[in-house]
Amino acid sequence: MSDTNNVRLTREGVWQTSMDGAVEARTSMGTSIRGNHYAVEVSYSGSDPGERAWSRPFSTTTEAARVASVVSERALGDAPAPAVVQPINQAQRDAARSQASPAQPALSGQTAQAEAMRERGPTL
Repeated sequence: MSDTNNVRLTREGVWQTSMDGAVEARTSMGTSIRGNHYAVEVSYSGSDPGERAWSRPFSTTTEAARVASVVSERALGDAPAPAVVQPINQAQRDAARSQASPAQPALSGQTAQAEAMRERGPTL
């Protein structure tokens, strides 16, 4: 039996509208014996948002509300999507290494600046 089947609604939010008016979202909060839950209902161009789908349980209402806020903002287009970090594969790693000379390892920006200052010596 799913934890979200027995969530009791504790607070139903008001509908919020995206800047272009095409999307509406409403955040609700609830509790179960497993913890605190949120649900973000989304309606596109006035469509039926469907049945409320509860989140996994959180230990505190504050934590659930924080995550719900981020989910709601993304649904409305008011928050940037999370950055996607692409892992570097072995071929990319080898290519980066081949660009650095064997005698001189690749340096980060700050390390390269410090190295250049050391080579120039003190300026008067």
